[in-house]
Amino acid sequence: GGGGLGDRLVGLIATQLIAAKLGNRFFIDWRTPDITRYVTSEYFVSPELSDQCSLLRCVDRPKGVEDLLKKGRGTRLFDVPAICNSTLVNNHNASANLNCMGCINSQSQTPCSAIQANHEIAQFLYSNPTVSAATYYDDVLCMWQQLYHHTLRKTPYIAGIIDRLLARAAGRPLVGVQIRAGDNWMVAGQEYDGGFSSLAQIKIAVEKIRLHALKAFPNAVLYVTSDAPNMSALLANRHYIVYDYPVSHIDRDFPDHTKAFVDNILLAEHAQRLYISSYSNFGRVMAMVSPADAYSLTLEKLDKRSMVYKLRVEHPIVGEQLPDPCSRASVRMPFPIVAIPAVPAVPAALPSTGSGHRVLILLMLVVLVPISRYLWRASSHL
Repeated sequence: GGGGLGDRLVGLIATQLIAAKLGNRFFIDWRTPDITRYVTSEYFVSPELSDQCSLLRCVDRPKGVEDLLKKGRGTRLFDVPAICNSTLVNNHNASANLNCMGCINSQSQTPCSAIQANHEIAQFLYSNPTVSAATYYDDVLCMWQQLYHHTLRKTPYIAGIIDRLLARAAGRPLVGVQIRAGDNWMVAGQEYDGGFSSLAQIKIAVEKIRLHALKAFPNAVLYVTSDAPNMSALLANRHYIVYDYPVSHIDRDFPDHTKAFVDNILLAEHAQRLYISSYSNFGRVMAMVSPADAYSLTLEKLDKRSMVYKLRVEHPIVGEQLPDPCSRASVRMPFPIVAIPAVPAVPAALPSTGSGHRVLILLMLVVLVPISRYLWRASSHL
């Protein structure tokens, strides 16, 4: 599968950063589950437009695009029909790593290429000799800080719920706690064990966090989110706020994902400190979007540069983490919003955007299970 909400947003931000760094245009096609009840975006594009594009798949295979990003040059960098026939693909074993899906539209002149991704693949572009790696962490963290302010915006439905929950804090400092209890607590997978075998263990961990947070924020109230059940009953006192709504996982066929978006956006935007399950991308997303300090569940302060990818990042972390990454970023923020092209009445090649320009689409798609598809479209001028 493609993972949960956090995994998908990692792919989204990586793609947006690649588009920004290359000077490309950027669109999103998110098909299933339908998230328009929860967030809206000026970047959403019609599926009919994206269906015209060539497709390169690297879901769960970040190594498949590593050489393409590190060694690509000029307009061929994301020219999928050319990529599918290139020596780079052949050297990487296309069936195991790239799976070009038959190079859809490879016989047409459609300047539109789709790439599926659910990993932090932007790091490979910063190893390209034509791109400076000096601002990698500032660039990616700056992009994250724009996620809920610019790229995806909460709907009135989500905003209303968040306002009602914040009112329960009654002006007290708000500290966020995110606990990924593990896949054994819900139908989400069979790989991750958060280390909590009982609700009693979770309550002990939360109480330790509260005592630690009170040293910096006296009279703080803790907003707690978890994939464990019955948290509102477990933490039913004035020191805690829990959104009492069914837990869902976006990679499975749950009917409603309100809680996932409410909890993630609320804590990213309003928590004055965060305590997260550092292996969970759901928690990492909140920490990277938020300007607040982040701590692990074992009370260790986290460097947000270490959160951009759960696997190893080849760019070393040097010096202390500094605030306001956007002040040092090399990409333009906020990312410019451009007009979404009209969908042709009859499928046809997309119009060229100018001499030497191409359209880049990065798409997340996983078959067999109902999940999201991410689409990014851009006209590169490299």
